[in-house]
Amino acid sequence: MKEPIKYIKNFFKEKDYTEVLNYIDTIGWNERGQDFPGSSYTTHYTGQIINKKKGEKNIEIPLVKKALNNIRLLLKEEYFPHNLYFNSYKFGDELQAHTDKVTKTKNNKTLIIYCTKQWHKDWHGETLIYNEDDVIGGCLPMPNTAIIFDSVLLHSMAPISRYCRELRNILVFQLEGKKNA
Repeated sequence: MKEPIKYIKNFFKEKDYTEVLNYIDTIGWNERGQDFPGSSYTTHYTGQIINKKKGEKNIEIPLVKKALNNIRLLLKEEYFPHNLYFNSYKFGDELQAHTDKVTKTKNNKTLIIYCTKQWHKDWHGETLIYNEDDVIGGCLPMPNTAIIFDSVLLHSMAPISRYCRELRNILVFQLEGKKNA
């Protein structure tokens, strides 16, 4: 992938996207995300699928296999998740600007798939990508839309409007390429 940020509409086929939304309805959402390292302050819920540090690895979930195939076709290279999870946000949740883990290959991408049932631009909740203090990219969490970018890029979420009654659910793949960067 030459460009540092890529946007994808209709990431999943409609049937597969419905399957993702149905899967989200089965998540217990009992694990809290950690927005500010070293702090007990957190605002969102997370549903972990793969975490190499914790030894959790469930790559056999059909939707994960379908997403990895889509990634391979999109990037024309093999990437594998070292961290894979759902996050759920609502009005009042905030997210600190951060970068994602860089592995030994230094060939890392972050893919965020928006798993919203509906979204309106006035609800905000965009993923924002920064270069120092400038916003260099962003993406509204429209249903079945995705954004993929280099994991070293600083990113965060814009606050969700108080008028939004929907959850901003996302499926995040932190990916490692087989080839060194």
